[in-house]
Amino acid sequence: MTDLTIRTLEASTKKIPQDTLSALRGKVRGTVALPGEDGYEAARRIWNGMVDRRPGLVVRCLGAADVINAVKLARGEKLLVAVRGGGHNIAGNAVCDGGLLIDLYLMRSVHVDPVSGTASLRPRQPVPHEPEHSTGAVAHCRSGPARRARRATRTGRQEA
Repeated sequence: MTDLTIRTLEASTKKIPQDTLSALRGKVRGTVALPGEDGYEAARRIWNGMVDRRPGLVVRCLGAADVINAVKLARGEKLLVAVRGGGHNIAGNAVCDGGLLIDLYLMRSVHVDPVSGTASLRPRQPVPHEPEHSTGAVAHCRSGPARRARRATRTGRQEA
């Protein structure tokens, strides 16, 4: 295989050796996808279908360690980075052309601490009993994890 050509922060391109990509693949639990590989098309598609950007490399994270490894690569190589959570930003900022896409879409969890009144949310957390909603993590939403976190803070109980 040939080296990967990817965009940098300085709007130039650089080559990433195959051994660097192989090392990254060995470190992440999720997937590392190049154009044409499994997971690439799903990761680059976002809610606004008019945005058609093609990252040079996608890391589909399954946990914090995957994110850390992707960020270390980006920092070390000075790569252009986009981070995709739910993919709902209408301007399409969740995807970049030619750079590294750190995809958080597959990370799902909610932890509510009623004692401290805080909630930890990861993107795209499914809402129990409300399958038509994706997160509700925005403060003005009336459903989803943010609603459960507010309710837990008021009542001192965590909902399932």
